[in-house]
Amino acid sequence: MFRALFVIAVAVLCMSGCRPWQQAEQVLHTADSLDAQGIIYRDTAAFQSVIRTYDRPVVRCLKHSDLGKAYYYLGRNYEDYHQRYLSAARCYTRSDQCHMSDPIMRGRVNFAISNIYRMGDEDSLALEYGQYATNLYLLNKDTTLYIHGLLSLAQIHRNIKNNHIADSLLQSVAHYPLDETCRQRLAEQRGFYYYFLHEYDSALLYIRDAIRLQKSAKTIWYDYHLLMLTHYRLTNLDSAVYYAERIMDECPDIYALTANACYVLMEQCERNNDTNTLAYYAHLRADLQKESDLQKEECRIGAQEIQQYATRLRRQWVMILFIVLLLLLICYVLQSYHKLNSITQQYNTLEKKLDSTSYQLEKSKKDRNNVINMTLQSNKAMFSSQSIIWSDDVLFCKMVDEHLCNLYSRLSGQYDINVQDLKICILTLYNTPRAQIAHRIRRAVSSIPKLRSNTAKKMGVSATQLRTFLIDFLVS
Repeated sequence: MFRALFVIAVAVLCMSGCRPWQQAEQVLHTADSLDAQGIIYRDTAAFQSVIRTYDRPVVRCLKHSDLGKAYYYLGRNYEDYHQRYLSAARCYTRSDQCHMSDPIMRGRVNFAISNIYRMGDEDSLALEYGQYATNLYLLNKDTTLYIHGLLSLAQIHRNIKNNHIADSLLQSVAHYPLDETCRQRLAEQRGFYYYFLHEYDSALLYIRDAIRLQKSAKTIWYDYHLLMLTHYRLTNLDSAVYYAERIMDECPDIYALTANACYVLMEQCERNNDTNTLAYYAHLRADLQKESDLQKEECRIGAQEIQQYATRLRRQWVMILFIVLLLLLICYVLQSYHKLNSITQQYNTLEKKLDSTSYQLEKSKKDRNNVINMTLQSNKAMFSSQSIIWSDDVLFCKMVDEHLCNLYSRLSGQYDINVQDLKICILTLYNTPRAQIAHRIRRAVSSIPKLRSNTAKKMGVSATQLRTFLIDFLVS
């Protein structure tokens, strides 16, 4: 019933939102096609429309992967073209919340988060997310993205002064078959690596190679920026000024780059004693530095929001784990209680059976004793002191077998007893006093305890247990 209602609800939603869904799918298809070529689809409004279409109850569950992808592309727009790093960070966390089924997109989202952390000077967290993304690429066997991941990790390690690890990563990348984009990034990272080692000649060679392979008009300015700094360190001021002017003219919106370009141009003004232009660039550099600091502060805030999201996520998982463990504990306690209750019931049942068995045994014992007593009473005259059988051993043994369940034959068959022992047994069965026993068997009264003990010993019991033994033997 529930499944049928769910299917009907989904069908109604599909019919009511068919056209917006088609438009959303077309936007994402276009974005995927451009992304495969290394181009970011820059229609921010289109991605916002996709999010409005998909970020609704029920639809969110059905389209969580596409929703996550839309948030990722929107975040890339905010980060790369609008420098709205806080908005980008929020988009990336929303994308991560969607739990996209595609591991490649999850890896890219984690690298985007890593980049926000890196720009917010949270290098350890940047490394953590970057490493996770790289592992996703490796598990999915996407060699190209895995190489890009290693290059990004090398950049993070270089930022935190782990130069030997950065160098090791760059060397490992060089062993892979590289396309032109990967070769460009490798040369670029090598240029940065040697620049920060103050090996400026080597840095110059690699950065020129990176610019030759560079195809992105957006990112080439970072290479020009490094080339400018390298020429400046080599005191090639004219070359440094050339690239500084190009950055100022063609890339005015990347404030960190233009602030450094102003510094190089100020050096030229000082050399030419051009105080007016020097003052202009000094004020401009101060303004650009403020803008750069604001962008960096926004990155820090974005990194903090991501960290708060990660903390909430960890708390949620801890809470889920706690609830699961609590449920398991409750199940264990209930199972133990049920098992204990079952054992208690079994014990009570067994106790009742035992009581019943004990009662039956007691009753059987009483019945047996009654039967024995009746048998003994019925034959009491036979074994009285006036009976002639006491003087004839053969007749005595015969009478015992006939009237007392073959007692003599059975006892003599199992134990080494004689007629005197048999007489002592019969007299013990009838609780005959010691003096009468002595008279029947013609022995001294004082010897009776020892004779009785010897007889009992032959049957493996004590003298006090002899009568009970004989009764049990009679009914066995």
